[in-house]
Amino acid sequence: MKRILEFDLENPPVGSARNNWWLWTQGDVAYADNGWGWFPATKVSGGNNWESVPGLQNC
Repeated sequence: MKRILEFDLENPPVGSARNNWWLWTQGDVAYADNGWGWFPATKVSGGNNWESVPGLQNC
């Protein structure tokens, strides 16, 4: 994962995890855009609700 950016659009909830931070990353399989796209922060372990993922650079 390369960068993280906060949007007004909320991530899909995962258990009690809630967030509006999105990660710009390249997937293992490229369906479009050479595999680059947005990934919800709620799908990444670590960090707190409504905060960026620790250790990732903000856009």
